[in-house]
Amino acid sequence: MSGFLPFVFAATSTASGPINTVAPVVTGTAQVRQTLSCTTGTWTNVPPIIGYAYQWQYGTTNIPGATSSTYTISYLYAGQTIRCIVTATNSVGSRAASSNATSAVAATTPLAPTIGTATAISNTAGEVQFVANPDNGGSTVTSFTATSSPGGITGTSSSSPITVSGLTTLTTYNFFVIATNAIGNSLTSAGSNSITPGAVAPVNTASPTVFGAAVVRNTISSSDGTWTGSPTPTFTYQWQSQSTGDISGANSSSFVIPSSLYGQNLRCRVTGTNVAGSAQAFTPYTSPVQANTPEAPSSVSASIDDPVNFPRRVTVTSAVPDNGGSAITVYNWFRSVNGGSFLSNTSTSGPTLVDNVGGTTPLTVAYKASAVNLIGNGDQSPASNTVSVP
Repeated sequence: MSGFLPFVFAATSTASGPINTVAPVVTGTAQVRQTLSCTTGTWTNVPPIIGYAYQWQYGTTNIPGATSSTYTISYLYAGQTIRCIVTATNSVGSRAASSNATSAVAATTPLAPTIGTATAISNTAGEVQFVANPDNGGSTVTSFTATSSPGGITGTSSSSPITVSGLTTLTTYNFFVIATNAIGNSLTSAGSNSITPGAVAPVNTASPTVFGAAVVRNTISSSDGTWTGSPTPTFTYQWQSQSTGDISGANSSSFVIPSSLYGQNLRCRVTGTNVAGSAQAFTPYTSPVQANTPEAPSSVSASIDDPVNFPRRVTVTSAVPDNGGSAITVYNWFRSVNGGSFLSNTSTSGPTLVDNVGGTTPLTVAYKASAVNLIGNGDQSPASNTVSVP
């Protein structure tokens, strides 16, 4: 009887989790605020490595949040050694390997303080507030120094505030602060606000006054009044209506009264300012603003309506002028013929004139206008364009 013997094949698995063959390496300077880097090291790759994770440690304790391939050393770990744990992962599992440890982390200079408020505390001294940066570079801050600009005058303290003495009265200063530890000085803070020791805020001792008649289109002016204060204050101005308050754009010492303020009482607010502060003073109110005659009309324009029939019909128009605070009652028109004088022609109730001109002889005409209100006659306008009548 014939037969056969079966062959039996045994399958042997070679898959395993990652195996580290060369440890990760940390490079960089072991000093506060320096950045370290870590290699992955060398690993077997059956199955292939699909990723690496990092955890930095001081000594053998994890550093919170330090989970990338680089790490910038915090001042909290001055004097400690730093290493990195690299974890390799493949489809079978994960395994960790430790890098070399650095030497003990060296301290460095502090970070700059945050500047606060400077205050004059006498005619020759200032006080400077600041906030120390918590990053002391890994070495205890021993002092803080404030330096004036100008002058380079200094004051030192172990905490905020710092007093800087020996300043010059009525000189304006600001200040910069540094922190110092056993390694050296920090960078300089931003500059403080300005102070002027010995400065006295303005005080008004005699009120300002208004000069000029309160009439539409007149210019009125305000004096400054009398003030004390050191250094001498400078002045700004704001004209006001008793009814509506501040007048937009009316902020110089003189003011041309528009017709819109007819009947209003006006005054000026004067503000005196120096480095020590500001104060306000007011003029008395004027009497109610009186009306004026209208302004001269503008944009007077003439054109022929009927160039065929006799007499020719010329239409003249003008823009409506400012009425001076009193309603316009009539427009007066003046005509010039062939370049002659502008003579009174006629009147209309509105800013339009229809003028019947001449016979069969060719001529040229131009026009001016003026407006009238209850106060009187306004000025004549500039001349219109010249119209040729065939």
